[in-house]
Amino acid sequence: MSNRILTVAAALLLAATSAPVLAQDAVVLSPDQQTTIVQDFSGTDVTPVPSVDFDVDVGAAVPDTIELHPVPDSIVKVVPGYSKYEYFRIADGRTVIVEPTTKKVITVLK
Repeated sequence: MSNRILTVAAALLLAATSAPVLAQDAVVLSPDQQTTIVQDFSGTDVTPVPSVDFDVDVGAAVPDTIELHPVPDSIVKVVPGYSKYEYFRIADGRTVIVEPTTKKVITVLK
């Protein structure tokens, strides 16, 4: 099979899943992990950002005006790979995982 066909097939498979949007170095979550951490994030004391003025897509740079927070220990216990990331929440219900050094979006959870 050619690389182009494999690339298209992989893209279609990814689009058909209900997994969060992921960056290349992101942590892949099982459906159970995703459900657990979305619930855990929604129970945090972090005030959601009312709105954002940039496209919240994987790889996007998060403006300095958005305050990032360490991922809570309860979530790191479920997904240890999240220990090196920070996050912010948006009032529309999305939780955005960010690489703090580059301020690039790694994962968007819905």
